[in-house]
Amino acid sequence: MDRRRFLATSVAGLGATAAGCVAVGGTKTLGSPGEEIDDDGAEKHLTFVDGDREVAVVSLDQMDEQASPTDSFRFRIHVEHGTAEDERASTVERFRFDLRAPPASVAPPAEVYLQAPGGGLWPDFTFEEVENFWTRIEAGGTDEVGSGALTLAFIVDPLGIEPDELGVRASVGLSVAGPTTPDYRLETETRFEPVVSGPPEG
Repeated sequence: MDRRRFLATSVAGLGATAAGCVAVGGTKTLGSPGEEIDDDGAEKHLTFVDGDREVAVVSLDQMDEQASPTDSFRFRIHVEHGTAEDERASTVERFRFDLRAPPASVAPPAEVYLQAPGGGLWPDFTFEEVENFWTRIEAGGTDEVGSGALTLAFIVDPLGIEPDELGVRASVGLSVAGPTTPDYRLETETRFEPVVSGPPEG
């Protein structure tokens, strides 16, 4: 039985992106972003840089606190990158995000629900369960909605086990305007600790 539930978005199969240092065609891979915790732990910002240039920031945002560690909560991934005013403006052409809460356990992890995104005509998604019960959302051809900041919202619903951490694996492809500027592939894996407003159970 497919444990993942896809809300109000169509599904289609898409190929996975590959990682590497510098790919054919002038694509440069950036990893090991700088990490910053904000809003008393409810936000985590991953900043990707190339030399002295800030290329993009991938933000993980817990939109509401849990009253108890087993309560569901809303979670958002936000990709901020070059703007139209930047002479080297960028566009998100593809993305892949894998989520698991907790990131490693024997018991089934939390259910992950995707909320239908807004802001333009989105392409079809791959939304599926992959190895070891990770939830994957992936799409290519996102040029129309990827010229500005790109946001995806989820609901994380624990299944009795406390998700003390949410694992996030991210891969984002950026196309950058300009003949001398490379395109970028952003690659990272991190963990986010949900904020609980009440005392731990047990």
